[in-house]
Amino acid sequence: MTVRAIDPPGCGCTDCLLEETGDSVPLDRATAEQVAALLEGRLLDHTGSDTTITVTIAARSDDLHWDLTGLLTQIPPAPRGHSGSP
Repeated sequence: MTVRAIDPPGCGCTDCLLEETGDSVPLDRATAEQVAALLEGRLLDHTGSDTTITVTIAARSDDLHWDLTGLLTQIPPAPRGHSGSP
């Protein structure tokens, strides 16, 4: 199965239920790699929820020279009318 989209947790749509032929996976069954791909915008977001990412960096003051530009990317909104609700 090639995952194309992440659906809401507990989704029971045909795409999520057919593990061999479906192209979606519910958020609660997604692998860490699939969640990372979702956050990077490589998978469609059908979760219907807003995502907040909090980054905490521990460093010594002499190490604070990192360029964090582009660390977070915009996550595209879920398409309207997705029928795979929990």
